[in-house]
Amino acid sequence: MQNSDIYSLMQTKTPYKSYIKAILGKVYITVLDPFSNKPEGKILSGNPRNHDSDCIVEIWSEKEDVFFKRMNKRHFEMGNLVEYRRPDRPEEKNPNEISDDEIIELLGSKFLSLQSRVNKMTSPAPVFRVLTLAQELEKSEKIIKFIEGKLASIQALEYESNLGEK
Repeated sequence: MQNSDIYSLMQTKTPYKSYIKAILGKVYITVLDPFSNKPEGKILSGNPRNHDSDCIVEIWSEKEDVFFKRMNKRHFEMGNLVEYRRPDRPEEKNPNEISDDEIIELLGSKFLSLQSRVNKMTSPAPVFRVLTLAQELEKSEKIIKFIEGKLASIQALEYESNLGEK
C-alpha cells in the first residue's frame, strides 16, 4: 500500500485494524509510522471501558499490522492489548438535503414527524420546496401554516444575519 492510499484511509477514518488496551494502567507500545516506515513508541492511557481515543491505536496497513503484532507480542500474550471493532455509526444526514420523494413521504407522515423534520432545516430552500409540494398536494391548512411560519422564521434569521455583516 502506498502512502497516498494510507493517507486516503486516514481521511475516511477507516483503519485497517484497531486495537485497544484492556487494562486501566498505561501501556507502552511500538508502532510503525506509516509515512517514514520507522518504529515509533507510544503510550496508551485512558479508560478502555469508556473507549477513550487515547487508549486505542489505529493500524492503517497490513505491513503495519504485522509489525505491530510482532513488536507488541508480549502485550497480546498478557491480554493487555485486544483487537477493537468500532461501533458503526450511521452517517448524520444534513437536514437540508431532502429529495422530492422524501418530501412527499414526509408530507404523508404524521404531523409531529413533519414538524420535527422541518424544524431541523436551517435553509429557506428546502422549506420552500416542502411548502410548494404541500400546496400542490393540497395538504391541510394546519400543515401549510406551520411550514409558512417556519419559512418566515428562517428568512428572518437570514435577513438579520445579513444586516449584522454589513
